[in-house]
Amino acid sequence: MLNRKRHIIADLFWMFVHHWQWFALSVMICLSLAFLYTWYVTPVYEITGKMMIKTPDGYRGNRLKHRITMIQNLGTVTNTLGIENEVERIWSSILMRDVVMQLKLYTDYKEEERWKDRILYTDQPVSVDLDPLHLDSLDQMAIDEFRMITLKMWKKADSSLIVKGILLCDDERVWAFGRQLKSLPASIATPYGTLTFTSNIQGKPMAEGKYYQATIYPPTYKALTTLGSLSVQQAESDYSTIRSVMRYYYKLSSIANLSIRDQNVRRGMDIIRQIERSYNRQAAADKDEIAQRTEAFIMDRLNRLSEELGVLDANIVSIKRQGGLTSLSDAVQTLRGSDSFSSKLSNAETQAII
Repeated sequence: MLNRKRHIIADLFWMFVHHWQWFALSVMICLSLAFLYTWYVTPVYEITGKMMIKTPDGYRGNRLKHRITMIQNLGTVTNTLGIENEVERIWSSILMRDVVMQLKLYTDYKEEERWKDRILYTDQPVSVDLDPLHLDSLDQMAIDEFRMITLKMWKKADSSLIVKGILLCDDERVWAFGRQLKSLPASIATPYGTLTFTSNIQGKPMAEGKYYQATIYPPTYKALTTLGSLSVQQAESDYSTIRSVMRYYYKLSSIANLSIRDQNVRRGMDIIRQIERSYNRQAAADKDEIAQRTEAFIMDRLNRLSEELGVLDANIVSIKRQGGLTSLSDAVQTLRGSDSFSSKLSNAETQAII
């Protein structure tokens, strides 16, 4: 049995030796395919961050007490219902749309290269924007039809900018245009709105012979696609570790882990930072709204109480007038006069009987 195994191994070895060219060729082909894959496919990076979320006093220790406290808030609503709801609030299209608007992520930039296009973020030579009114209309029209604008730009020898654009509706061409911009900033009017072209100070100068692409999407569409690569989870273990260091401050706080996958590292980092800014800004706006509603509620109750007291005073005055009384002293004097009259009448009746 052992000799048979040795014979099989020897046959395999001599087969490899006799056909080594094919095995070497297979290895070279596999390595070449792997190299081409890593060359053509744009890598995707995962960027992570942590965000602190403040929770109401006593919420972590007693949720029932927190809910009872909510019921006692004079009919108003609180700005947070706990870490679970706050996580869902972070992972919402409304918050992400604000992030997209603040970072202008609704416009994608690319630099055309020989093998593959290079993604640009904050380093594009020319920034393109659409007026806010028509930008919002792209979201409103997206329910029935998906609109987008694609642009191709390059620089001529006389330093003028050539712009060619296509307006698409459900991937069908609606309108096309071509312009030569002598200087920047400049604007181009289209059926989808006014496009504004400005030089990007942070970007590198546009090189002659280089072609650049810009695509404008509906902001809500970009918000939804960004949410697809975002992950938000509660970090209970991290919270326990921090609590041992700063127990008093962190007992009313929770930590959320944010993770996003993006082809541009800087863009992913900016998205996580902007999520925190937008979340804090909306939380402050909610607190202001709660304060305004509470003030309006109290003023409404005070006005109603004032009206009820006014009606009560009017009823008291009416009763006094009907009884011929104007004040409490008048009533006392009248009562005393009535007693005196009754006494005199009783004496008169006694004398008459005598």
